[in-house]
Amino acid sequence: MNQSTKKNIYTLVKLLSDRVFFADSEISTRLHAQAVTSPVYYYFFSYVLQQPFFWPMEKGVAHSDDARLMFHLLITPEKLGSNDEAMMELMTKFLADYAKTGIPKIGDVEWSPVQPASKQIDYLHINGPNDIRMEAKDEFAPHEFWKSLQIQENAQLFD
Repeated sequence: MNQSTKKNIYTLVKLLSDRVFFADSEISTRLHAQAVTSPVYYYFFSYVLQQPFFWPMEKGVAHSDDARLMFHLLITPEKLGSNDEAMMELMTKFLADYAKTGIPKIGDVEWSPVQPASKQIDYLHINGPNDIRMEAKDEFAPHEFWKSLQIQENAQLFD
C-alpha cells in the first residue's frame, strides 16, 4: 500500500470514528449525566493491541478492542502478547473490583464522573497498562461540522 493510500485510509477511519462513535457517544453521555442522579462515567480506550483486529492497518484502536481483552471473543487471539496480557489483567481487575465495591478505580487512578453542567467532559483515558489518567475535553468530535451537514437523524428528526 503506498503512502498516499495509507494516509487516506486513516483519514477515512478518523472521519467514520468521529461520526459513528465519538460525536454521539459524547452527546448521549452528556444527556445521561443530566437526566440521572447517579454518577455517569466515560472512558476513552486508545491502547493499541499487539495483535490488531484489522490486520492491514498498522496502527490504531478498533471498536471493541477493550472487550477483546476482557472477554474471549471470536476475534481474540488464543495467546495475548505480554502488554496485552497486562492490559487484560488491569481491565478485568477493574471490572471485578467495581462490581464488588461500586468504586470506579483502575490501577491507582480514581475515575471522576462526568459533571452534568460542565462545558468539558471528564473522562478516563486508557492508553496502556502504565498510562491511565483522567483528562477533560470540550468535545470528542467536531459537532458543529456534523450539524452543518443537516443530516436528518437522531435529534434533528424532532427539531
